[in-house]
Amino acid sequence: MVFENDELTAWLEDCVKNLYERNKESRITSAAIITQSEDRVVLTGYYNCDAQDKAIFAHNLNADAMLDIVCNNADIVKQAIEEVDEDDQGETD
Repeated sequence: MVFENDELTAWLEDCVKNLYERNKESRITSAAIITQSEDRVVLTGYYNCDAQDKAIFAHNLNADAMLDIVCNNADIVKQAIEEVDEDDQGETD
């Protein structure tokens, strides 16, 4: 089997290398992989995962997504805060 996506292949090689190095420090007990194809089909694979492992993985994915959303919208949020501050300065008590 040959991957025709050099970027994906490099990423997978880096992941396996990092897992190998991490496993030397502290044995990896569970793992998951999630993929999405061009036709939007999502595949998940699990190694030795129970429900708690999957919940922990899901929480970490959600936290990463929320951070991405905040970072991608930081300018919009900053502008909204500045507009609220300007409106507050115009008000008197």
